[in-house]
Amino acid sequence: MSLPKPVAPPRNLIWEYLLFFCTGGLYSMLWMRLIARDCHRICGKPNTPMVWLLVPLVAPVQPFMLPQLFDAIRQCEKHLSLRSWPASIDYLWMTVTFGGSLYFWFAYVFDSTIKADLVVFIGWITWLLLLHSRMNRIRRRKKHEPMMPRYAGYNVVEWATVALFLPILLTLFSWLFYFATNQSM
Repeated sequence: MSLPKPVAPPRNLIWEYLLFFCTGGLYSMLWMRLIARDCHRICGKPNTPMVWLLVPLVAPVQPFMLPQLFDAIRQCEKHLSLRSWPASIDYLWMTVTFGGSLYFWFAYVFDSTIKADLVVFIGWITWLLLLHSRMNRIRRRKKHEPMMPRYAGYNVVEWATVALFLPILLTLFSWLFYFATNQSM
């Protein structure tokens, strides 16, 4: 008989926020895949954890895929005797997440302001972290271990990503925000 596979360890919200920010949201692909993988390890659903790499970036599939993920999360919570969010909150989370993803698709095609993009981006990350808190609760109940050794919350690759991109993105967003604000006066 094989031992149950460990899940990803819980992580502080601030560390997670920095990863989302410093990767321009691309970390959401790995993040969503880890949620699906952990749910699969706990309760056997969803059956295709690798597909979840694409879900954060491909907005049109989210209305079909996110309900499956939330069904798996609910089953994991039931399996671990944890209280679930009300179903209405699940649907609200999915709707706002889908709306944020659609915004970025449309902002890519149509002209949008830097201010609006930045506000939606920060709001979208904050919104994703609500689900992160929920998954931390689930992960604390299971045996967990990181994919790579962690030092003060991050593994080496994550530290390099944050150390490299945080100053670049803060400078870029500050400059763009300043430029956009002064142009509108």
